[in-house]
Amino acid sequence: MIDELEIVRAACNRIGADAPEDLTSELYSGVTALRAYTLEARAALALHPWSFAQELHQLSRLTEHPIAGYQCIHQLPVKDVIIGADRVINDPSIEDDHFTAYKKFGTKIYSNVEELFAVMRVQVGPHLWNPLFAKAVSTGLAGFLAEALASDSKTADRLIHEAYGDAREERRGGLMRAAINADGYTTPNRKMRMGENLLTAAYLS
Repeated sequence: MIDELEIVRAACNRIGADAPEDLTSELYSGVTALRAYTLEARAALALHPWSFAQELHQLSRLTEHPIAGYQCIHQLPVKDVIIGADRVINDPSIEDDHFTAYKKFGTKIYSNVEELFAVMRVQVGPHLWNPLFAKAVSTGLAGFLAEALASDSKTADRLIHEAYGDAREERRGGLMRAAINADGYTTPNRKMRMGENLLTAAYLS
């Protein structure tokens, strides 16, 4: 099973550097490598609402008195969260439910609904990543290490471009674009509801 150390080793192999034996000590800069890995992985997870990094949470309702006319306050999870909430949900039984009648202040949701859920993007380990995402992160990490360990900016630029494309693509090109496309293939297509589509209804009538 692939883990953080495997990602670090793959990155070190790309630049011919000695890989650490573990990520818990400074032997071969293990702790430093873990910090670099964590930064690279979290940045990559923030690029896209990855299906493998999403969790559905029922939000806890707080007892404190709301302000600004709202009736309820709910607390968003904060542990291992990558980026806010990808989606707030009023009724999880409804396909593609997307609740928008709320205000977010910090990690709190103000609304007039007593029960809320949220799809949260969280930090997950490489054992849950798709292979293309793992390849992109290890390649990007190799670019970072090439600059940090060997001051080899030419190799660093080449690897970062391979991982994320050019600057105009905002880190969503290269291997990362392939990973985003692959993740999209694993997500079921939204079904067209014939009753809500006038053209389909007219054609079938």
